[in-house]
Amino acid sequence: MTILTDGRKNDEIRPLYCSQGLLNRADGSARFEHGPFQYPPSRRVFFNTHPFHSLGKSAVLCGINGPMEVRLTQEKLDKATLEVVFRPMIGLPSTREKKYEAVIRRTFENAILTGLHPRTLIQLNVQILWDDGCALATAINAVTLALIDAGIPSKSIIAASTCLITDAGELIVDPTAKELEAPHSSLHTFAFDSATQEAVFSESIGSYTEEEYFRCLDICSAASVKVQGFLRTALEKKLEKENQY
Repeated sequence: MTILTDGRKNDEIRPLYCSQGLLNRADGSARFEHGPFQYPPSRRVFFNTHPFHSLGKSAVLCGINGPMEVRLTQEKLDKATLEVVFRPMIGLPSTREKKYEAVIRRTFENAILTGLHPRTLIQLNVQILWDDGCALATAINAVTLALIDAGIPSKSIIAASTCLITDAGELIVDPTAKELEAPHSSLHTFAFDSATQEAVFSESIGSYTEEEYFRCLDICSAASVKVQGFLRTALEKKLEKENQY
């Protein structure tokens, strides 16, 4: 077992943080983060745009609107239409963001009970705040939390995790950008259904064996269980706080 540069073991995910109800003009919103804040010595930072904010940290904000009126060209008679808009940290969306939009749409179309809201639109707006590795997995977790905040019924909780295989054959779960820049043979991202713990999404890039693929599947499944537990605990604390008032 290897100790990474940020002090984690190679099978440990970064510290998690989440919050809900951040956007006043959205029906539901959530922010999900991997990794702690790290500031430069003797310097106080006030703005999210400061480059030091991204050290070891990945954060995504998701806002949800709907169910609401849908255009006739998008209308589906038997279920709601799911629209995903994915924005990068800076600049205009690229092919990567377009791919992420398709992944999130396919993943959550099967999880959301869209049949309860036919001929309506559910819009997911996903914004990367910081990207220090595993942006897609972080985004999927943020969408899950935002759906709950919006009160949109789903079959289960979807949680995602990413795993990297180094050239030496070692697995690193939840890799940072620095670890992704180092030589590696493949990168794997999985999303899991909390009800069955089966993978509902899988993306693998690079060269790997069948054995390595299933090792990544197992380690990402274990990491996703931790994410699901974190989400449940966060929701329980939020409900307890709301019931106090």
